[in-house]
Amino acid sequence: MAEEIVELRKLSVDALVERYTELYGARPRRRLKAWLWRRCAWRIQEARLGGLSKLAKARLEQLIAEIQIPLDEPGMTVTGRRRIPCRPRELGAGTILVRHYDGRERRLRILADGFELDDGSIHRSLTAAARSITGQPALNGRLWWRLTSRRKQS
Repeated sequence: MAEEIVELRKLSVDALVERYTELYGARPRRRLKAWLWRRCAWRIQEARLGGLSKLAKARLEQLIAEIQIPLDEPGMTVTGRRRIPCRPRELGAGTILVRHYDGRERRLRILADGFELDDGSIHRSLTAAARSITGQPALNGRLWWRLTSRRKQS
């Protein structure tokens, strides 16, 4: 089994997609080499060593049933550095982004077809709204509204 998993690392993305399809009976959602390798390795280990016990599966089902996930709550406020999509249709109309800038709290309401600042101005993008507040011409809206962060270079 260990040798088979080591051999997986040497496969190309196309070969990993083929192996994934054999193991899972469906095409993968992604074509990332590391993702495919991990999923294939896990499936091989599961087949040889056995998966979760019946007790563990039952407990997982119980925990899943208890999870309450609010979906598209209108007026939901997003603060902090949680990563969420930036297109209006993905954020959900009614979502409000909050950002403190220059000693003042600025709010951006997501509309079905754009973004509305607390001063009533409508913008087509997060970047346009952030530029309106800061006056800076070169600005990334997702970063400014803290919907994403820069990746650390290694």
